[in-house]
Amino acid sequence: MKTRHANALQVLNVALGLIAFGAAEASGMDQVADDHRGLVAAIQRGNGSGDYIKRMGPARAAEWKRAAEAGDPAAQGLYGRCLELGAGVTKDDASAAAWYRKAAEAGDDAGAFLLAYCYYDGAGVEADPVEAVSWCRKAAGRDFAPAVVLL
Repeated sequence: MKTRHANALQVLNVALGLIAFGAAEASGMDQVADDHRGLVAAIQRGNGSGDYIKRMGPARAAEWKRAAEAGDPAAQGLYGRCLELGAGVTKDDASAAAWYRKAAEAGDDAGAFLLAYCYYDGAGVEADPVEAVSWCRKAAGRDFAPAVVLL
């Protein structure tokens, strides 16, 4: 009886650990989503997202990177912006553009918009105004207001 009780407690402890781990993961995803909303709001205000990322990036870049590597499009755009600005990470325009592309290809409007700017400015990619307009149109086609205004 004592062994059965101990086994039940062990199973319960494992289950509680898994529930806590899942809640932490969900909480992390919620935080990335909140951070992405902050990025989008900064872009939509028209004052860019540089100040927001410079303020948040040093503390959040590692988490954004983990989520980006796990395939989260919101985190891919956030981490790309950190790379572009050198906020909490070493500045790397080519890697920033690559992360923006991943985000954009997954349907993230901010990622498409930021990738358009990379092509316009030649930041991390060869300058290509046709490609810049193409990515901007993708974001505008999904009613991303800054892209609509830019076109």
